Amino acid sequence: NKAIENGEIPIDSQLAKERIDSIEYKVIDDIVAKLTERWGDYSEMNHRIRFSSGLPYNRFFAVFVHEIFHALSGQIEAIYTAREKFEVEPDYVNNYSLKVGLGFNKPSNTAPELSPETLDMWWLNEALTDQAMIDLTKEKDPCAYGNERKLLKKLIDMGIPKDKFYAAYYENFNTAKNTEEEKVEHRLPNTRELFKFTNEKFGPGFLLKLDKFIASYEKEKKHSGSEMALKAWEEHGEDFPQFLNNFIAEKKLETK
Repeated sequence: NKAIENGEIPIDSQLAKERIDSIEYKVIDDIVAKLTERWGDYSEMNHRIRFSSGLPYNRFFAVFVHEIFHALSGQIEAIYTAREKFEVEPDYVNNYSLKVGLGFNKPSNTAPELSPETLDMWWLNEALTDQAMIDLTKEKDPCAYGNERKLLKKLIDMGIPKDKFYAAYYENFNTAKNTEEEKVEHRLPNTRELFKFTNEKFGPGFLLKLDKFIASYEKEKKHSGSEMALKAWEEHGEDFPQFLNNFIAEKKLETK
């Protein structure tokens, strides 16, 4: 509550209370949790936080706060129905979120929930979530998303203000209707400002190109995409944006 009241967490206090009060909590079998390589997760589709039964006691608070931040982050809710499902069951709908924090979801028949297969910018979303947990709890030994947080720190050190990241992270879709008296200029102004600022700093589409670079390694599941991005940035220095441009151009040629 204090963090919200003093502005550390830029979210309306009433909205935060509603989000937290409506969370469903569930403990899942440790074997299942190990298969997913998670001690906890948050599902935006049913506003549920799950914990592994094998979660160490000394890690519970950090995992709990991390998942709470996911629940508090800005969201865009949508309804999706796969064509083949609609033809069989016309009344069926699938609720999901287009935006959770700074992750952007794409509907998928096989993996509708947030995962590296369906979520763009997942690495940035997790980095911001875990950093928010560390800032609030003063956790001295964080054990997750180390490379993702290092990449976030690199972006901040290179001139992208931390508050711009979090203004976009907590931003909910503006559903207000346009009227003659008041026109909605943009539904996600803070998110637009973050991408605009980053483009001006590093060139058009920088974050999206970085995301595609990271995703190319994550799909192979042989390397950490964030770790490879850090290594490439260290190697190429100020030429890293051009390196990404060349990488994307080569990928386009491969798909032709």
